[in-house]
Amino acid sequence: MLSSRGVLHSRRGTTPGARLAWVLVFAASAAHAAPGLDGCDATPDPLHEALWRAEQSLQAGEAQAVRDQVARVQHDGARSPYYLLRAGRLLEGLGDQSAADASYAQALAAAKHPGPEDDAHTAKLSAAAALVQLGRAPEASPLVAAVRASPGALKKYACRYIPLAMAMADRGDAVGATALLEAVRTEAPDARSVHDALVELAFRSGDGARIDAALEAALARFPKDVAFTVRRANQIKVRGKADEARAMLEQLILTGEEDPNLLGEYLGLVSGEARARQSLEQTLRLAEANPSLRALSMLVGVEYHYLGDYENSTKWLSKTGELIDREPRIPMYLAMNEFRLRHQAEAEALIERAARAGRPDPDIYYCRAIISVRKDPAASVRDLEHYMHLTSGRPDANPGKQERVQQTLDLVRRCTEGTDPLGCVQRDVVDKALALAFNEHLVALRPAVAAEPEMKPAPPVDGHGGPGPALAAIGAALVLLLAGGLAVRRRAQRRS
Repeated sequence: MLSSRGVLHSRRGTTPGARLAWVLVFAASAAHAAPGLDGCDATPDPLHEALWRAEQSLQAGEAQAVRDQVARVQHDGARSPYYLLRAGRLLEGLGDQSAADASYAQALAAAKHPGPEDDAHTAKLSAAAALVQLGRAPEASPLVAAVRASPGALKKYACRYIPLAMAMADRGDAVGATALLEAVRTEAPDARSVHDALVELAFRSGDGARIDAALEAALARFPKDVAFTVRRANQIKVRGKADEARAMLEQLILTGEEDPNLLGEYLGLVSGEARARQSLEQTLRLAEANPSLRALSMLVGVEYHYLGDYENSTKWLSKTGELIDREPRIPMYLAMNEFRLRHQAEAEALIERAARAGRPDPDIYYCRAIISVRKDPAASVRDLEHYMHLTSGRPDANPGKQERVQQTLDLVRRCTEGTDPLGCVQRDVVDKALALAFNEHLVALRPAVAAEPEMKPAPPVDGHGGPGPALAAIGAALVLLLAGGLAVRRRAQRRS
């Protein structure tokens, strides 16, 4: 029996992070499913593409873009309860419960007259999920029981149980949701999407032991799975074992894997001047021994960037070939190299290329805000807001950087609200160096630096967050000349 426990009080209580996580698991279930194993069609179609784009927009906080894609799905997929459930969850991710409920009601209606991709059993499971989302869990129980009575149903329809289980968890029955998916996993141990959903439920619980158990079970069945390995490495990293996490990810990179999530997690372990200085020799050795591995060329380029050697950084990043249009961090670092070398037009073109390449990374918005602030402060504000939206609540977020970004966001926003936004940015952000998150980058644009061409701009250290200790004194002296000691002391205090 499905429990109605917690249904009413939890309908408005699901956190934005949990809502987004549910959507992404739902998408992963469809993306990784194999016909006849997960009970889902693995062939992408236009509706799947529309939902994927909506998920990217939800991550970036672009509400209207989410609504536009959802409207398309609701119109073109009016007979697909599976897609309508996903559409509803996206709307709930925006915090629009009434619109989400309307989509769930549409899914329930569609389940009574489903399209060709559904049979009677998958339609019942979709209807049950819609009922739970609508707070009518007791009505869902007989539908689920009817499907369970069919021989082999747990295996045949494995991934179609995921929307139901996640709906149960959202509405207060995480224990029942986990038990349901564990039963499915027992019957369909090779259904990757079910493992994925169990991992997500474990993360939502915040229970370290449950997280470890779910990841271990998934990796025992899929030992070379990139996504599970990345999540496992992230857990190891946040527990203070960065070297162990790096070794785990490096094994995948050396096999030729170029998954953006893998590369992003690995970059988090090598980013910053101190880390880059420590590991550059090792990374160079690996890259020179494996010239065909483009990911290693990328990593060398990133480490040179953090050491302030922008020419060598660009040289190595340029060896990545077509990966530049699939891995957004490559054009992002190329853009920042050009910016630090005072090549504004090249930086603008590259950062826009980064924004179009694959899944957005929070630092793309941050870097674009830096590049655009002197020309379009309002666009810079929007990008800083996106950065904060994407990083808030993440266990691996850098609190110091977030504080600096928020201070800079408030400062630039005040400029946009005045009568002379561009003048305000030039005065307060560039000349007076009051924007704590931008100073180490904008120092290259100031007259004192331009007059000393032999002096390289100070390298960033924490995901474009601050100068390295070896060059901090140079950066401080330059700003002292421009802004006076007070601004510098404030910046140093924030970084300490």
